Order: sequence, then C-alpha cells, then structure tokens
Amino acid sequence: MMKQNEKKFTRDREAKIEKIITSMTEIIREKGLSRASVRDIPERADLSIGTVYRYFPKGKIDIVREMTRRNIRETLDLDVPDDLDLPGFMQVWAHMIDKAIQIRRSNLFVEELATPLMTAGNETYREFSNMVAGFYNELARRFKKVEWLKDYSEAELFRRIVMTLNIVDRVTNIHIKFPLFEDDKILAKYLLRLVELTFEFTASKSQRTL
Repeated sequence: MMKQNEKKFTRDREAKIEKIITSMTEIIREKGLSRASVRDIPERADLSIGTVYRYFPKGKIDIVREMTRRNIRETLDLDVPDDLDLPGFMQVWAHMIDKAIQIRRSNLFVEELATPLMTAGNETYREFSNMVAGFYNELARRFKKVEWLKDYSEAELFRRIVMTLNIVDRVTNIHIKFPLFEDDKILAKYLLRLVELTFEFTASKSQRTL
C-alpha cells in the first residue's frame, strides 16, 4: 500500500511539473521571455500559485532552467553504437542534425532561454557544460574507432565535434529565422556535407550521395 501511494504521489508530482512547464512554454511563445510571468501559469495549468512555487521556488528562473535542461537532454538523447563504421558515423550525424532542426523548430526561443542562465562559472553553467562535454567526449571516443578517423586523436575529434555542432546550430537558427533553403531536407543535406568537409572525407567514402 505504501509503495502504491508513493507511486501515485510521484505520478501526481510529475504531472503537475509537466503542466507548469507546458504552460510556461505556451506563455513564452505568446508573450516572449521577458514578458512571461509565473502569475499567468495557475489559470492555464489549473494549479494554485503555491503549487507552482512548491516545485519551482525561484519561480520563472527555475522553470526556465528546467526547460533548458530538458532541451539539452533531448539533444543529447542519442543511441550511438560502440562499433561505428563510416556509414554509421554519417547516420549518427544525420540524427543529430535532424534533432537540432526539430528542436529549433519546436522551441524557437531555446537560445533566449539559455543565455541568461549561462553566466560563466555559475552552478547552472557548470551543470549544462558538464552534460554537453560528457556527451562530446563519448562521441569522440566512439568516433575514434571509425577506420577513416583513426589518425585523429580523441582531443582533435572532440574539437571538430564541438565546431561542427556549433555550426549546425547557428546555420539552423539562421535558416529558421531567415530561410536559406527551400526546406529542412535541403538544409540537412547541406549540413551533412559540412560534416564530411570537417572530417575530411568524401561522399564516396561514406557511401552517401548528397
């Protein structure tokens, strides 16, 4: 009976947090980050203001922090095989690019959310930086096993991963605000070509035709 009550409490807590996050997302879409207020959440989420502050004691900044944390986790949620070949390597990049485009499309204010949280040296900055760096290090370790990439050190692969993902994010952001391509599929092909150039191999080697 105790375990059932604990499970019910956990489900109830998670449902309320989800309502708060969803409501704040909608409010930011409608009003912008600067004008969005915690006071707008209760009516939309059918919760009391006390409940909102129970789960997010610092109000808006705590909610925005959790939204950003979720964006990062979603971006990094990728199943990378431990024995990649070159076509598999390109498939991993295709998935990462598709995710980057999807997240930018569904959350146009992602950069606006993260910027005020990412003051160098603060706790949130360290948490998010460690999450991302750990993911990049794991990618570098697995990419090192790809035959065509064995001449690179893990440190060099890490640098190229960081550079490439930054380019992917920036180009995607610009394209969504000021369309550069006819559609997202052409954008994805362009970004995959950048990956090939960054890691210095040809489309024929990766067995892809762009």
